[in-house]
Amino acid sequence: MDKCTRITLNVGDFPAHRMTVPMLPVAPRSGRSGFSLMELLVAMAVLVIISALLFQISEQTHRAVRTSHQQMDATQQARIVLDTLSADFSNLVAQNGFTVFVKQDGTNTKLCFLARSRGPAGSSDFRFMAIGYALEGSEMVRRSSPMTWSEMDFVTKPVNVMTTGDRDILAKGVLRFEAVAVLENGAIVPVTQSGLTTLFGDVVPGGFAALPLNKPPFTASQSRVTALIVAVASVDEQNISLPRVSQIADLLKSPAAGRTPLDLWTETVNSSEFAVLPRPAVAALQMIQETIPLR
Repeated sequence: MDKCTRITLNVGDFPAHRMTVPMLPVAPRSGRSGFSLMELLVAMAVLVIISALLFQISEQTHRAVRTSHQQMDATQQARIVLDTLSADFSNLVAQNGFTVFVKQDGTNTKLCFLARSRGPAGSSDFRFMAIGYALEGSEMVRRSSPMTWSEMDFVTKPVNVMTTGDRDILAKGVLRFEAVAVLENGAIVPVTQSGLTTLFGDVVPGGFAALPLNKPPFTASQSRVTALIVAVASVDEQNISLPRVSQIADLLKSPAAGRTPLDLWTETVNSSEFAVLPRPAVAALQMIQETIPLR
């Protein structure tokens, strides 16, 4: 039997076994770091839509604000006319046969009358003032002329103020100035139907008529006028210069008996006749009416 030989193996006598882990394949990077062309086009389209909407909202807001300012301007002009007229009528001389002289000039009304006015500075006395209202073109004009105590012509003087009195422009964008009379029985009639052509035995000049305010000198058969319904249609000073804005005034007719100017004008504005007129002027149109008592 062979003798066994002991062999000693040292680990260091052999190289260490190295284990390697296989790596998964990695897809190569494409190098793209931005948006695609389609994404850019979509973003630009969204931006354009948002910008268009914002511009439209801004334009509509600007138009609404501008129209609102024009309406306020037109309202202010009409109110100046009516407030001034009302203040003058509060000092109306209507006793002892004094009256208001009226004339229908085309589709607009002219008014003339005597009002009380304070005398010169430092004086407590009152005197008469001849006052007239008329629409000249698109300008609402108030004319006035003092009347001295020595002047006794209470018919011609008030009427002549329309040509000889001092001229004061109250408003520059007025299209219509219309007045109708309210009788003692409540009936509403055109001023031309309620006026008289003679007063104090004199013929009223200039095509004017005298409203019967008191008795005497007016007879019992004559209906007394207790108030005037006065209406003003106006636009702002910017729209008054538009080429076709005068057609608005042509369409606003004088009312027949039993109707007020505002009633008829509102009906006309809502009709198809206004569809062909300049929209800015129609949007800015303001119509104001006031009843002024004659005491």
